[in-house]
Amino acid sequence: MNKAFEKILERLSNIRRVVKTDEDAEWNRAIYKSTEIVQEVAEEYNGGWIPCSERLPEE
Repeated sequence: MNKAFEKILERLSNIRRVVKTDEDAEWNRAIYKSTEIVQEVAEEYNGGWIPCSERLPEE
């Protein structure tokens, strides 16, 4: 996975809350869903890598 995607996932995991209230639980569900979305987008974009068959890297 591309470092940018990894950094986003790391930051999301660092802002989870200890569940003491329903609001905390809702917050964690939103963070979890956000993490899923980032992982899905990373898969869609092949983790940030572009196959050589699609195009070569810029020099």
